[in-house]
Amino acid sequence: MGNLIKQFTERRLRQKFIEEYLRKELVGAEFGGLEIRHTSMGDRVVIRAGRVGLAIGRRGRNIKKVTEDLRNLFGLSDVQVEVEDLENPELNPHVMAERVAISLQKGRHFRRTAHGTVRRVIAAGAKGCEIRIAGNVGSERARRETFRQGYVAKCGHPSEIFVKEGFTVVQARRGVMGITIKIMEPDAKLPDDIEIIAEPTAKSKEVLSPQDEAELQSRLEESEEEAAVASEDLETLTEPAEADEKPEEETASVAESEEESTEEAVEALELLEEESEENNEEALELPEEETNEEKEGE
Repeated sequence: MGNLIKQFTERRLRQKFIEEYLRKELVGAEFGGLEIRHTSMGDRVVIRAGRVGLAIGRRGRNIKKVTEDLRNLFGLSDVQVEVEDLENPELNPHVMAERVAISLQKGRHFRRTAHGTVRRVIAAGAKGCEIRIAGNVGSERARRETFRQGYVAKCGHPSEIFVKEGFTVVQARRGVMGITIKIMEPDAKLPDDIEIIAEPTAKSKEVLSPQDEAELQSRLEESEEEAAVASEDLETLTEPAEADEKPEEETASVAESEEESTEEAVEALELLEEESEENNEEALELPEEETNEEKEGE
């Protein structure tokens, strides 16, 4: 057991020394880490860099020098060195620290550089980023400036697993400055992140997110508008039927008025006939009375 622990610590220390050596040797190539694989054919070293061309060098000059130094200085046997492109350099604290150092060497203001770097890291998907610049940043007296955005765990298990830290030193015009960058990984799962996996029951209620609630409200409003339009269409369709009913009512009223007028005409004719009969009777009675009177005179 003791031998295994010793071998493990020796390998880890050797890997750390190799990382420090490659950072100094591959300045400007944005060295982002390495992986050492021990195989039966020898040791295979995979270097990850943001600028593969600068890491390889002209005609492989840098790779040849690195291979010889790994064999002679660190005791690796049958070394095979490969260079891979770094997938997302904005989430690598060592690369971002090197970029900040290069920007400060060119004379750019430290606040502008730090704020721009933080924005790029957050835009890449990180949950949080913190940049600390210490040294002669703004005056002759040394001080420390911190720039932070998002959430960065400071202690406990999440800080050991999900927070990556990078450090570098730069010789700027104002003096020596140390740059420390902490980046919290995008897939970091904190202890307070709770996910309910229980199956819903008859008494359980569905809790909607604000976006789903807004979408549901918009759908309800659209359905109400469609119902209003449909009701208006129905009203327009029923109007001609009502218009057709009105002439029938008018014809019925006209027929009733015609029947009343005919009845009045019949009654008037009957009255006239009665009056004519009475007049005829009176006319017949008058001559009889005259004859009677003549007879009496004689």
